[in-house]
Amino acid sequence: MHESGTGGAGAEGPRWRPLVSEAFKFGLVGGVGIAVNFAVFDLSRLLTPLSVFWCGFVGTGVAIVGNYLGFRYFTYRDRDKRRRLREFVLFVLFSLAGLVIENGTLYAATVRLGWESPLQSNLAKAVGIVAATCFRFLTYRTWVFRPNRRLAAPAEAGAPATTASGPCPAAARVLSGGHQERRTPMSEAPIDQALILAGGRATRMRPYTDDVPKAMVPVGGVPIVAYQLAWLARHGVTRVTISGGYKHEAIRRYAGDGSRFGMEIRYAVESEPLGRGGGLKFAAGHLPAADAPFFVLNGDVITVFSLPELSRFHHRSGAAVTVALSPYRSEWGVAELDEDGHRIRGFVQSPELPYWINAGVYVFGPEAVGMLPDRGDHEDHTFPQLARDGKLFGYRLGGYWRGLDTVNDVLQAAEEVPKAVGGLPPAFRTVPDAPG
Repeated sequence: MHESGTGGAGAEGPRWRPLVSEAFKFGLVGGVGIAVNFAVFDLSRLLTPLSVFWCGFVGTGVAIVGNYLGFRYFTYRDRDKRRRLREFVLFVLFSLAGLVIENGTLYAATVRLGWESPLQSNLAKAVGIVAATCFRFLTYRTWVFRPNRRLAAPAEAGAPATTASGPCPAAARVLSGGHQERRTPMSEAPIDQALILAGGRATRMRPYTDDVPKAMVPVGGVPIVAYQLAWLARHGVTRVTISGGYKHEAIRRYAGDGSRFGMEIRYAVESEPLGRGGGLKFAAGHLPAADAPFFVLNGDVITVFSLPELSRFHHRSGAAVTVALSPYRSEWGVAELDEDGHRIRGFVQSPELPYWINAGVYVFGPEAVGMLPDRGDHEDHTFPQLARDGKLFGYRLGGYWRGLDTVNDVLQAAEEVPKAVGGLPPAFRTVPDAPG
């Protein structure tokens, strides 16, 4: 998985370039449709006894069929394809509404104003087409060819921490070396608070977790939680609540009040295990702004992608919860076979498969907190309910991601993280990165 992004003056590109590209493709398809429309219209006038009005109706009808094929398979080929019948019905309805606008203009000009000559009727039809085209563009892109929001486009790579006055100096000093993330401006009510779930016992990661919680397991000599805090700080998160339970004192001793990460850290310590959902609900009560959205991170992931892009997607989708998704990577080598399905041409080691998994990074809206269980896992109850309500969205992340569940994961991450994420200064190290 690679990082990508925009910088400098190009950082604003993603806001207007997709719209320009869409309008160009829409216009291209529409232009062909108009040519077909006029050709059928004029041929109908020459070869049939139909009135001008009905010739215009026939021309528009033929163009509508061609336009649907062009929009579906060219302009909006990447849009949601799951509800084709609904899409086609809406396309026809809005096209008919456009037809009424277009031919209503023609009718008014020819019948009411007496514009019967070929030049006058074509001019009236052109005016109607312009009005109808504007109507169709707005309706097609909004209600017909709907954005595929369950799986958003891969994000651009990350952005340095920003505040109202510019980049956060304290956060800028945290990372040294490695891949620096490119600047992406935060907008649409930037999210500046986060919650880290770090209360699990993580028995599968022993002996690492004999004396510390999973979030304090060292990768390259630096705890997992340090990479998370540095990443959050780079993206303008200034307030973090860490949900702790097992061996939580180790995190408090290491992270302190958060000043060396350029942020404020507070702690929500469970007196007894509440599960991930219960712990999340309990910790959410310790957030500084209970009525604002917040990022949530599982305490066992190291990742690099654009939190500003995730925040923007969450705001625009209207989701109650947005789940970051990472490509599923096979743990085994996959054989490449020739056409007969028997001869092996080679092997691909740990390929990415066409599936997406929960990356353990979320955006929660305040309305979702009340739906969390007091005890148990939010993925068992809350997420299925949100999915049924159409309020759970997925965001395909772009950038490095690694979940750490086992000792082998830690060993592999120790090789990957310095190159993919970058290192932290020696002052952030704890113990040598070796078990025992």
